[in-house]
Amino acid sequence: MAPLPHVPGVIRFRFHFNFGSNYRGGFGLFWRYNGSPPGGADMDNLCAGLAGIWNNNFSSFLTSAYTLIQVSGIDLSSATGAAGEKNVSWQGTDSNTSLPIDSCVLVNFGIDRHYRGGKPRVYLPLGTVSSMADNHSWTSSFTGAVLAAWEQLVTQFTGFESNLVTMGAHCNVGYYSGFTVVTDPITGRSRNVPKKLAVPNNDPVTGYSVPTPIASQRRRVLATGK
Repeated sequence: MAPLPHVPGVIRFRFHFNFGSNYRGGFGLFWRYNGSPPGGADMDNLCAGLAGIWNNNFSSFLTSAYTLIQVSGIDLSSATGAAGEKNVSWQGTDSNTSLPIDSCVLVNFGIDRHYRGGKPRVYLPLGTVSSMADNHSWTSSFTGAVLAAWEQLVTQFTGFESNLVTMGAHCNVGYYSGFTVVTDPITGRSRNVPKKLAVPNNDPVTGYSVPTPIASQRRRVLATGK
């Protein structure tokens, strides 16, 4: 498979969690930066800064069954872009009863460009039974608090510096647009193959929302024990 095209001036970060002792999961973010391309030490500093901001804003929403174990990052500007990480062992502080590992909070990202195929979003491993309004919904006070914490994270990381690197806008990167219909010459079956963009879309995120329905990521269940 051909590599994805480079995205100048953008870092991809990823949060890694343990759930108990037999599961690892996480989520990713794209973030613009200004200044010189980061080196390895810069990437380590940026990952450490983002990890600390996350912990300050979200540890109280995270069940004690979850532990943040790492924030990693890679500069997408070139094939030789620097990578870095910050290893931690920060457990959530909400001691209320945990929910199944596929339950999560959805944060929608707003961008000005419209496209087919979904909306930018992230699934956060937050919430306990005390956060629920019923079997299908979070309380509005909980989603409001998560939204405020997320906006704080974005505000606090925007402008974060390491030497000559300054974090800019949180963004969404899109590598594909449209598709090509490919027909198997033997079976006659057709499938849609996404078209890879030569220059990826890079849209600044303009706002956020946290809906009250409890979101689900079923792949977390499938990954348990691996």
